[in-house]
Amino acid sequence: MEKRVRIIHSDDIKEGFIAINPRLANLLGIETHAEISVKGKRIRFEIIITDNAPEDAVMGNREELKRYGIANNSAVVVRRA
Repeated sequence: MEKRVRIIHSDDIKEGFIAINPRLANLLGIETHAEISVKGKRIRFEIIITDNAPEDAVMGNREELKRYGIANNSAVVVRRA
C-alpha cells in the first residue's frame, strides 16, 4: 500500500531517516524502512515513528532533501520498503 503525502524539511531529523506519524505507519504497514517516490526517483529511508509528525506528512533532514532536489512541502508517495 502507498499514500500520497507532503514532505516537510526539518533540522531535527538525522540524515538517512524520516519521521512518520504512528497512524500513517500503521496504515501503510511500515515498521523499519520506508521508500519515498518523487520526480521518478525512489529513495529508501529508515523511519522514526513520532507523534510530532503530522498524519498527512513525513519529515526529513533539510540538507539531505535539498541534495535530492526535494523542495519543502513537496507531494511525495510513501510506501513500505
